[in-house]
Amino acid sequence: MDPYYKGAIFALFSAAGFGITPVLAVFAYAGGVSVYSLLFLRFMMAAVVLFSY
Repeated sequence: MDPYYKGAIFALFSAAGFGITPVLAVFAYAGGVSVYSLLFLRFMMAAVVLFSY
């Protein structure tokens, strides 16, 4: 795949991820998740993705 298109796809996925984060946070808070638990899960998922790459 051309690096230009690969970068564009990654940028779109990143924008979608950042855009959906507040919506998911609202649902998590409504479900009773604490701020610290949500932050831990968020950064843990990011660490797994980064270390697996």
